[in-house]
Amino acid sequence: MFRLRALTMFDTKLSAAAFVQYNSGANLVTGNFRIRYNPREGVDVYLVYDENLNSGRYREFPTLPLSSGRPILLKCSCTFSL
Repeated sequence: MFRLRALTMFDTKLSAAAFVQYNSGANLVTGNFRIRYNPREGVDVYLVYDENLNSGRYREFPTLPLSSGRPILLKCSCTFSL
């Protein structure tokens, strides 16, 4: 198993993070890329892209697809005061 993480902060409102993992047991490469925007205190907006790649496509018949999933998510997190 191999993992790689990276985080970069552009300023206090914008950051990006990446996570890539290779799992030899499952023949799978997983990537997760996230951009976080904080327009004001208590509000976070995330744009997330996930990728799941089959590294051993030819181990089964019929051949597995290159990608087993590619979701793109937009998430908003807000804090409310009571």
